[in-house]
Amino acid sequence: CTITTATWTPFSASLAVTITPASTDNDILLLVSLAGVDAEDYAFLDIQRAISGGATTSNISGVDYGMSGGYSQEANRHGQGYMFLDSPSTTSAITYSPTGRDDEGSHWIKINRDGVKNLSSIIAMEIEG
Repeated sequence: CTITTATWTPFSASLAVTITPASTDNDILLLVSLAGVDAEDYAFLDIQRAISGGATTSNISGVDYGMSGGYSQEANRHGQGYMFLDSPSTTSAITYSPTGRDDEGSHWIKINRDGVKNLSSIIAMEIEG
């Protein structure tokens, strides 16, 4: 999975999780683990939230530099892990996907490099409010 833009973009449709909260008072704990992360420049990582029949938020942290990331060089493949407690206030289905963006939009960010395919994951757990 490769991203080559300065706008928040999901890494892959296959790296997503859908959950339907039982109550609008419940929170969703999200745990993201990305394997084989590599970047040509600064890489920023976050989570996209898409509510069925509602809005899509590209980076739910709201932070320009995301929840995780950093500077990398081509030979520096590493893992990134981050978590977020979301309060979506809905009982509609929600799809969460790890997103990334390149600092300048002229470089690339890749995950699952060099044979580490299928090791990246996102987990969503509902927490009763």
